[in-house]
Amino acid sequence: MEYIGRLLDLIRKIFVWWVVIVPWQQGVRVRGGKQVRILRAGMHFRFPLYDQIYVQDTRLRVLQLPPQTVSTKDGRCLTIVACIGYAIEDIHKVFETLFQPESTLCNMVQGDIAEYICRHTLAENTPLLIELEIFERLKKHEYGISFEYMKITGYAEVRTYRLIQDQHWTPNGMDTTSHQ
Repeated sequence: MEYIGRLLDLIRKIFVWWVVIVPWQQGVRVRGGKQVRILRAGMHFRFPLYDQIYVQDTRLRVLQLPPQTVSTKDGRCLTIVACIGYAIEDIHKVFETLFQPESTLCNMVQGDIAEYICRHTLAENTPLLIELEIFERLKKHEYGISFEYMKITGYAEVRTYRLIQDQHWTPNGMDTTSHQ
């Protein structure tokens, strides 16, 4: 059944000689694997099976970061949850510089947050100061993305307890994976 779907998709691609980019999108056309052209809003001609078209929405996106727990300079633990708002400005630059923009941005911001927190004491780690510092760092990156904001959505000083999550551990210290 999957083969029929693929065959119909290939037939459809052969007969579609255009692509429509709506006003809140940008596109990239790669012709023959070499020539790259940015496509703005409108209808654009394409050669089936010769042109590759990539379309991205350029409207504001919000990326929610997972919680992270980091120790401050004075040994206190903070759990931070944050989000960033961004939009694609230059689709060509995004495709040239980032493979998976969302995961890359998530890792960059979490790394920057962790670095900032561990270099400052608890008193210096206010949500506002963290937001300002990280947002300034984000604006320095040139990935074809405009950063609109960075917000701390969760902030708590917490005690952390690490649980052993190794499957070989048991309460009496015996390894239950060995078979006799």
